[in-house]
Amino acid sequence: MRFFGIMLFVCPLMAQTGLPAASAPAVEAFAAVPLDVPPYLASPVKVDATRDAKSDGQTMYRWSLGAVAAGNAADTFSSWHRPEANPLLAGPGSEFDGRSVLLKSALVGASFLIEHWALRQNPHLYRTFAWLNFTIAGVLGGVVAHNISLR
Repeated sequence: MRFFGIMLFVCPLMAQTGLPAASAPAVEAFAAVPLDVPPYLASPVKVDATRDAKSDGQTMYRWSLGAVAAGNAADTFSSWHRPEANPLLAGPGSEFDGRSVLLKSALVGASFLIEHWALRQNPHLYRTFAWLNFTIAGVLGGVVAHNISLR
């Protein structure tokens, strides 16, 4: 019974710390390579699946950051010196002014920093954050259209 308990603990531990079986006989794999093959063709190519998945969503994420920044800029310009409905952003007299721009920029910058931190912890979330940012940019586009219709 004691041997069974030890094996239940040791086998998973060996699986996590040991080398994969495919990388162990690497010397035998090169034994069959002809001598006239250039060295750059004889060496194996390492493919990192996590890097491919990460870079796959990075481009989309970068475009989404641009969309959010453009949406916030358009909202700022459409709200400038107009009545502001958001009490957090409204300056004296409920007007969107320089203080409102500073506060809005700080909030957007903070959200970008939080996303950056989260993506460093979980690189597989690039697409999720990209779609979230595109949704936010779309909502901001609706706010801009509403602001323009009030003029």
